[in-house]
Amino acid sequence: MSNRSWFYASDGQQKGPCSDAELRDLYARRKLTPDTLVWSEGMASWTKAGEVPGLLSDPLRPAQSFGRSASIGGGPAADKIQELDITLGRLLRIYWLFIWRSLLGSVAIGFVLGLVIGFVLGALGEPRAMIKTVTGPVGAIAGLIWSIVCLRMALEKKYSDFRIALVPRDIEPG
Repeated sequence: MSNRSWFYASDGQQKGPCSDAELRDLYARRKLTPDTLVWSEGMASWTKAGEVPGLLSDPLRPAQSFGRSASIGGGPAADKIQELDITLGRLLRIYWLFIWRSLLGSVAIGFVLGLVIGFVLGALGEPRAMIKTVTGPVGAIAGLIWSIVCLRMALEKKYSDFRIALVPRDIEPG
């Protein structure tokens, strides 16, 4: 596939010509998908880019599947993760795994730690005002630490159903 001029369909319009490298760059920047129609001289008709042999075979190409099958064998697909569309089901799983575990854990840890410290300070004869002053901030700090631990676990894929990836996006002037 060298030195060919390619045309592709985008937003209902024909775009191009562009080289193989430019087409792969568009794919890497997610401006072109395997379902995007492409055409080059010598082709009988417009064809999906993913169906043109060798056109999108690039190291930056996302894996075709997500999950255990992509990582079995330790091949090149093992390091790739397909970007998934945002769906209500995925959002609810992330919401439950991160927000609720973080929030409920924070409240429970903060409450229990505050309660224990309150009993200890009360047993030592400390005034009630001091107990309130100490237990509130200590509980809040413990809850904040738990929230940070939950976020860290999510970023390191400690949860089995998802991974949060912080990926820079190209912002195009609109």
